Amino acid sequence: MRLFAALAFSETTLNSLESILTPLRNLSPGLRWIPRENLHLTLRFFGESEPERVAGLMESAVAGMDCRSLEFTFNRMGSFGRRVLWIGGRVSPGVGALAKALGNPSFKPHVTIARPSRGADVPEPLDFRPISGVFHGMVLFESILAPGGAVYRKLGRWPQGCCLENKCLLS
Repeated sequence: MRLFAALAFSETTLNSLESILTPLRNLSPGLRWIPRENLHLTLRFFGESEPERVAGLMESAVAGMDCRSLEFTFNRMGSFGRRVLWIGGRVSPGVGALAKALGNPSFKPHVTIARPSRGADVPEPLDFRPISGVFHGMVLFESILAPGGAVYRKLGRWPQGCCLENKCLLS
């Protein structure tokens, strides 16, 4: 199975992201926009892996947390060449520590929002009002490649051990 670990967003954050993305979608129809339910911040892409092994690694990463909060402020947009349009900014040190504990030393925090279709132009980054919040748990996803784009299926969720809404949920 193609697996990855990610941090999930609250409904409030997803609403804020939608307010930024809606005008962009209208201006740039040649992009394949990531559906709302697939927006996340990837901590590590594992590729072809056994779910039990990855879940164990995620369990260990959460258990090793010292209850630092998992916060973000997104204030910029960019692209990785012509492949990915993203939103990013600053994340709290706990987010980077979690990515490192999962084996991702070159973590670059960003949320993929679109991928260009063949021949489509990547739009110029737009200015937008910063979005701040707290991540709402770590999720193990399976990525299933399909003709219309990847389909993500949640295999597990770890709210325990993550600091959410300034409350530590260590079990």
